[in-house]
Amino acid sequence: MLDDLFAGKHILWQCFFGSYCLGLDEVLPIRGVSCMDHGVDYDQIEAQLGIQLLEYEQPGVRRFNWIGCGIEVVFERCRDQIGAVLDARPREDWIVTSTPASEQLERFCETRSLRYVGTPAHVAEPFKPKRRLHEALAALGLPRVEGRWLRLAGADLSQLQAELGAEFFAQTDLGAAGSGTRMIQDHASLLAAAESFGDDPVFAAPCLGELSLNINAAVVAGRAFSGCPNVQLAGVDQLGAPCGGYAGNDYSAAATLDPAIAHDAVEQTVAIGEWMAAQGFEGLYGLDFVIGARDGRCHAVDLNPRWQGSTHLSVQAELASGRLPLVVAEFAYRCGLLDLEELEHRRDQFTQPVEAAQLCLRAPSARLCRVPEQVRPGVYRSTAASFCRDGLRLTDCRDQEEWLLTCGVPRQGTLVEPGALLVRVSSTRSVVGERSDQLGAWAGGVVDSVYRMFGMQLA
Repeated sequence: MLDDLFAGKHILWQCFFGSYCLGLDEVLPIRGVSCMDHGVDYDQIEAQLGIQLLEYEQPGVRRFNWIGCGIEVVFERCRDQIGAVLDARPREDWIVTSTPASEQLERFCETRSLRYVGTPAHVAEPFKPKRRLHEALAALGLPRVEGRWLRLAGADLSQLQAELGAEFFAQTDLGAAGSGTRMIQDHASLLAAAESFGDDPVFAAPCLGELSLNINAAVVAGRAFSGCPNVQLAGVDQLGAPCGGYAGNDYSAAATLDPAIAHDAVEQTVAIGEWMAAQGFEGLYGLDFVIGARDGRCHAVDLNPRWQGSTHLSVQAELASGRLPLVVAEFAYRCGLLDLEELEHRRDQFTQPVEAAQLCLRAPSARLCRVPEQVRPGVYRSTAASFCRDGLRLTDCRDQEEWLLTCGVPRQGTLVEPGALLVRVSSTRSVVGERSDQLGAWAGGVVDSVYRMFGMQLA
C-alpha cells in the first residue's frame, strides 16, 4: 500500500545505526542512510537492497562507543556524502528525515529547498530532561518513583540509605542508554558517582522492582498512539552493560505479562503523550517503566522524545505479523499520505503483542580491543552457533531455534572501544530471565557463543 503512496519519491534517512533501515525498507523507498557505524552486513544491505550507506566509521578501522554522542556528529562527518547523494536526483524527488532530530540536517535541507519530514529539534529538545517527565506525572496524577533531587558531593550515605533503601539509583537530568545512571550501595559507589557527576544535580530514588518495560508511541495531530510493550533489558553484566545501561528488548516476554500490566503501560503512555501534545510536541516518543514490586503498577522512569533502540525491532515484528507499523504510519501521515482517520482505525492494532527479541552485545574489555577474526553475519542455530544462511531481517529466521547476528558486524582488524556496541542478536524467542538485568539460559548460551566467535584481543 505505501509503495504506491510513495511512488516516485526517495528517502534519505539519518540515524545512529545503519541497520535501523531494515524492515522500514520494505514499506518505505529508502535510498540512502547516513549513520554512525559500519559493518560487514552493510555490504549486503547495499548489494541486495540498493540502499547507499554513508558511514561515520571507516571500514575495519575503529568501532566507537557512541553513548553520550549526539546525532550531529554523523551529519558533520557525512555532510559532503549526503550532498552528493541528494544532488544525484531532482530535489523534488527527495524526502529527508533524521531519527533523532538533527538541527543541522534541517538547516541543510532548508538552504537547498529540500523537504525535511520529522520532529524539529527545537520541538524535541525541551522534553529530554527527566524533570519534564516528573512534571507530566505530577500533572496527570500518575504513579511516580518517590525520590528527590540533590547533589552527591558531600552527601550523607547513611541518611540517604535510611530514606531510599540500602541500594538506590542516582540519575542526572540528561542521559542516554544509561550514561547518566549509577546505583549506589556503599561509600565507594557514592564517591565514584559524585566524581562522575560533579556538581550536577541528580534524582535519587529507591529500587522499585526487577522488571522494566518499554513502549514506542507517537503524537499525531495532537492525539497519542501507543505501541505494544516490551520487556527492556538493562544493566546485564553478561552483555557488558553498565548499571542501568541499555541491553536489549523482549517483545515475546511482554506478551506473557498480566494483561492488566500491559494495559496500564499503554494507558499511561497515551496520557503522557496527550500531555506532551498540549505542550507542543509532535512525533515519535517512548517511555520506560518499572513495575512496582509492591503495587504492581507501572512507574514511568524515562521519557525519550525520539526513535528508540527498540523501535526497529518493533517495525520488523509488526511487519512479520502482517500489520502496518506505528512508526511507518506516523511518517506517512507527516508526508501527507495517510490521514488521521486511518491511524485511528488502526489504534488497537498498534498495541497488539508481537514476537521478537534482541540483545545488544558490548565490547567485553575495559581496554581497546582488536577483532582478530572475521565473524560472519546472518542466521545461526541453537546455542552452538551453527551458521545456517545469510540473512538481514528477523523474518529470515525460520523457527525459534534460529537467531540473527547483524547490526554492524565489525570487520576483522577493527579496533573496538571499551563499552562500544559490538553486534546485536535477534530472535522470535524470549531472551530475558526472571529479572530485566538477567538472561534466560538459552539466550545466555547464545551470548557466550558469540563472544567466543569474536575472541577479541587487547590492542
